[in-house]
Parts: sequence; C-alpha cells; structure tokens
Amino acid sequence: FERRFRKVFEQTPTRFLIRYRLTRASQILMHSDESISQIAQNVGFYDHSHFTREFRKLFGLAPGRYRREHQQK
Repeated sequence: FERRFRKVFEQTPTRFLIRYRLTRASQILMHSDESISQIAQNVGFYDHSHFTREFRKLFGLAPGRYRREHQQK
C-alpha cells in the first residue's frame, strides 16, 4: 500500500495526512478566533509543540503569526 501511495502522491501516507491536517488548521486559523491549542487538537495533533513545528515547516510561520498575517478582517 505505502509503495503505491508514495508513487501516486510522491509522499508517504503519514506526510500526506499531516499536510492535510495542517492545511485544514490554516483555514480555521484564518476564519476563527478559536485557540491554537484547540485547533491543533481538532485537526488531530495532540502535542502542541509537534503541531507548531510541523506548521512552521510547511507554511514558514508559527501558527499565531500566520493567523495575524492572514486572518480575515
């Protein structure tokens, strides 16, 4: 399964799922005042520091800064 998945999506299923969760979190950050910890938990991250580290790796910003720069006004 993993070999076929990697061939089609050019990433492991785990990386795919993390990216999906982070993309969902970024959308929530832009449209909600929910706490970052709550958003992290809601999208499936139970370790806040892991969420922040992965978010920064994908988007280049910490979640709080991302929210400030992208939130709908």
